[in-house]
Amino acid sequence: MADSAKPITTLAIETSNPSVGAGDVCVGVQHVDGRRQTLAVQSLTPKSRHDDALMPAINAAMRIAGLQPRDLDRIAVSIGPGGFTGLRVAVTTAKIIAEVAGAECVQAPTALIAAAVCFESDASIDCAAVALSSKRESAWVALVKRGASVVEQCDAAQHGQVLDAAGLTAALSADSCVALLADAHLPESLARAASSCGAQIVSPRLSAEMCLALSWELPATEILRCSPLYPREPEAVSKWRALHS
Repeated sequence: MADSAKPITTLAIETSNPSVGAGDVCVGVQHVDGRRQTLAVQSLTPKSRHDDALMPAINAAMRIAGLQPRDLDRIAVSIGPGGFTGLRVAVTTAKIIAEVAGAECVQAPTALIAAAVCFESDASIDCAAVALSSKRESAWVALVKRGASVVEQCDAAQHGQVLDAAGLTAALSADSCVALLADAHLPESLARAASSCGAQIVSPRLSAEMCLALSWELPATEILRCSPLYPREPEAVSKWRALHS
């Protein structure tokens, strides 16, 4: 548990979507007077396995920041939706470090991170629909609005829906979204639906530094309850179920 009488040191992990980037980690501190400072940022090796690259990146960031695991008060992790393996490794790593260091866990929905980066880079966008985990003719979509508090945005970012083209059209029309954040895997049918609604399709950007910035405003989660956000049953689980049914 963080002590309010001393600076709060946080490790942030963002490795959720390999289709967007290899991912990175960062370490930052919130001083007693409220100032917030990023101490180190370390990217994962491009095209590397997350289970091979994550701990070396964390070790490098901690070394640059001049910190030991016992110095950490919070571990913030991007929980998805995203790649099954990347999320599983990131969340498990966050939980283990939190347990060993006696730190808190903070869950940051990936859609919240993507929307926050978008809002920071383009002041004209007041509502972002974040499309992740595209599969066949659907994608998981969450609508995040600029004017809401970080906690409210976090709630919206966790409660997306798996939508097809018709569902996306209805969602974008109802909320007057001007941007759809989607990677190259977005189905063509959903891209056409977004264009017909006048929504600008923007490639999402994710960063551990934004995960860190958001984490200062988010509540801690009980370590055992920290878990990846999977919009669908993971394919590995489906295949295992089919094999053993």
